Amino acid sequence: MASLPSWHPDFRVLDRLPDIKPVRTIFFINGAAVLVALALAIYVGYREVALWTLRQDTVAVETEVNNNKVASRKAVELFVKFKEQEQSVKALQQFVASGKLVLSDFVLHLGSTIPLNARLNSIDYKSTGVVLRGDMSGGAEEASGLVFTYLDVLRRDKVLAGAFESITLNSVVRDAGSARMRFEFGLSFKGAVTKKTGGAK
Repeated sequence: MASLPSWHPDFRVLDRLPDIKPVRTIFFINGAAVLVALALAIYVGYREVALWTLRQDTVAVETEVNNNKVASRKAVELFVKFKEQEQSVKALQQFVASGKLVLSDFVLHLGSTIPLNARLNSIDYKSTGVVLRGDMSGGAEEASGLVFTYLDVLRRDKVLAGAFESITLNSVVRDAGSARMRFEFGLSFKGAVTKKTGGAK
């Protein structure tokens, strides 16, 4: 059957007619773009918060480390001093245990040898011997002579001769502040091994 022409001409301009679709496609495109932008904003915000928290934690840790440095350094220094004192105590224990000299008897006997013008300030026990430090009153020449006289007394002492191989004068110097002559005697045990100084020739 042959098609019949329209009963009246169509004068509509389709491009200019309004869009009567209830939901346009462009709405979904714009909605999707907004959702993507929101997701990116949330992600960036979360990362910024995480970075800020990490920075705060880093600052707190660095502050704690800096605060602990002083205490740690002091602890190390105290440990080093403790090890030094421990070595001294061990050396004293070995000295007493070796039976070379009874400590109390040695101190009492040493006290009986001190001249009137002299006084002992310290008795330093080592594994190789004993160091006596003291001072002598009197004029420069008189005090020096008294120091050497006291040294001879110790060298001639029979009790000390039984424990010590040699008794030497390590130093003698005038103390300008107290006007006394300071001296230091070294008493070496018999059979003690002393460290050699200087290189081999």
